[in-house]
Amino acid sequence: MKKIGVKKGLSLLMTVLIAFAGLAGCSRSSGENASNAPKAATGSPAASEPAVTIKFWSYPKWNGITGKEPNGTLGDWEADAAKRFMALHPNVKIETEFLNAKGGPEKVAIAIQSNSVPDVLGDSDIRLFEYAQKGLTVPIGDYLDADYIADYHENVWKQTTIGDGKHYYLPWSVSPQILMVNRTLFKQAGADDLLPKNKERTWTIEEFESAIRTVSSKLKGVYGVGMFGDTTSGDAFLLNWIWSFGARTFDPTYSKIALNNEKGLAGMKFLQKLVTDGLANPGAAGIKQADALTLFNQQKVLTIQGATLQYARTASAMKLGELNKFELYVTTPPNAKGEQPTSFMTTYGYGVFKNTDANKQKWAIEFAKFLGSKENAAAVKASESLSTRKSMDNMYNDSDDENTKFAAQVTQYAVDGGLASPGFNKQRAIFSKQLQAMFTGAATPEQALKKFEEEANKAIAEEIAKLKK
Repeated sequence: MKKIGVKKGLSLLMTVLIAFAGLAGCSRSSGENASNAPKAATGSPAASEPAVTIKFWSYPKWNGITGKEPNGTLGDWEADAAKRFMALHPNVKIETEFLNAKGGPEKVAIAIQSNSVPDVLGDSDIRLFEYAQKGLTVPIGDYLDADYIADYHENVWKQTTIGDGKHYYLPWSVSPQILMVNRTLFKQAGADDLLPKNKERTWTIEEFESAIRTVSSKLKGVYGVGMFGDTTSGDAFLLNWIWSFGARTFDPTYSKIALNNEKGLAGMKFLQKLVTDGLANPGAAGIKQADALTLFNQQKVLTIQGATLQYARTASAMKLGELNKFELYVTTPPNAKGEQPTSFMTTYGYGVFKNTDANKQKWAIEFAKFLGSKENAAAVKASESLSTRKSMDNMYNDSDDENTKFAAQVTQYAVDGGLASPGFNKQRAIFSKQLQAMFTGAATPEQALKKFEEEANKAIAEEIAKLKK
């Protein structure tokens, strides 16, 4: 901002008024709405900092700032967050750009190739891990104080590393896996007492199997669980059945498959039993996750593993009259005796790309920290998601939906799905292929698990070799 010249003899008051007028002019010239924007922090050290421009790219999740504005548009919240940060730090100009799922990843890939990456990126965990593995992003955990980190749910924060002990993004919103249940059908079968009613809504694999066998035997054309094998993106909903037996897909370094053991095999055999015993929908090997969810919404299956976002969509569709109404009930995914419930978490967060300009790097980190701060944590409510912060555990206490209130507790059961493993997407395709082989009887659970281990380990090794080049 240029200094405003004043003539000798002007009063001190006039000088102050001119100075404020100049600041307001600068605010408007950078796109601020001076009447609505927060005032800069008094005495902020940023006032004497050199000017810097930060590029912020993001995949917005809802329309408007709060999600309730009738004329809100995608990216309003992100743009408002940028304005609030600039008001606090007048030396910083933030240029926002919004991406979509169809073209966004390609745009970032091109930016990487042309050395024109954004400074701060809001994205899904799987892509943020990919950039971290390639050495493109800052280990932002190194720049956080203890209080900032302590407010994260520990099991969520642990999942922001690529196995090197450093943390590469700030997890902001999370959509945990839950078990969606058609309670209306349970009541029709006189079996409502078989659903878990404890505060944690937990039940064992044996209790779950007994319940769906009872209800499906009494209701013609209704199957116990929605199952799908044709997937390379919804695999976590199937793996969660296996994790519930205590198995985990990868070793702690994410460099080897750890599923081929007694617990992993028990999980695979349970999945096979659901299919072979007719407890799952017919044709499970050849249908996709969306198809299975449609069957659930059509009340042809009793239960299905889903995420809180899918629950919200189903509930909304009933309110809008797009689905015949039935009573939804949400529980934790069933767990084997002696094991804890598990829930895979789809996380969205903020990462910072490395920059040779130390000043730009500094302010990119500060802006990412601002986006992920407690101050902005409650905004995730607009996307029907949960916050990753302990201080936001009661965020949905005012909701009239008991299922939504309950889902907020499930974060404690977060399990590491191994998204940080090199070549993760290749492994998903391998798992799907072997799962289909098991569902169709072309492979036994033992054979399918062994083949997955061999092929996935090969894919990991190849990807690690590429990253070292």
